[in-house]
Amino acid sequence: MQIQVAMCEMQWGYFVVWTPFGLHHEKVAYNATLVDPMIPKVREFHKRYLCPEYFLM
Repeated sequence: MQIQVAMCEMQWGYFVVWTPFGLHHEKVAYNATLVDPMIPKVREFHKRYLCPEYFLM
């Protein structure tokens, strides 16, 4: 959720999940302290594991 908010350059997003007992939603604020150290790792993961798949399709 935090990475999605960061990639969309938003200040917050909604986490929504449906269960048989009802719909749950939470407003999630962007947390730079949490996300900023993750960004290089997410970019490396994307480059290493997801990008090659694009060329195999």
